[in-house]
Amino acid sequence: MYDIDDYLNNEEELENDTNSFLQNWKDSPISKIEKLLNFIKVLEYQNDNCEQEIKRIQDLKKSNERKIKNIKGYITSLIDKPTRIGVYSLSTRKSESVEILDETKVPQEFLNEKITLTIDKKRVKDFLEKDLNLINEETGEVEKTTCDWAKINYNTNLIIK
Repeated sequence: MYDIDDYLNNEEELENDTNSFLQNWKDSPISKIEKLLNFIKVLEYQNDNCEQEIKRIQDLKKSNERKIKNIKGYITSLIDKPTRIGVYSLSTRKSESVEILDETKVPQEFLNEKITLTIDKKRVKDFLEKDLNLINEETGEVEKTTCDWAKINYNTNLIIK
């Protein structure tokens, strides 16, 4: 039997061999299962920290992009002809862009229709549960028909409070 502390210290082995590791713990004493539950909490906290760090880095990236835009605007205002500064060659070019000020006032002729189709999984589930159970009129028995484009997966989820 494995020692959980050794596994927790070797994340690569745990990640590559999780199923066999957990199989060996299936009939373990409660204290060992409690260690696994604690480990789940540690991983959940790490995921929360990762999300916070991702947000922090995304905010830093946006801030850097704004700074770059402002600095480029400042430098653009300083040069009026192609210039060479050190190893850099600077020049400007004209461009055009369209900004829509009020989308509600745009005439219909300039609108493109965009259709997005989504699957109503609740209706599909109802169909699979109810509509596929047909009653045989002669025998009165429920007959199950098949569906080749969807199925219901039945899962068992662990709830940790």
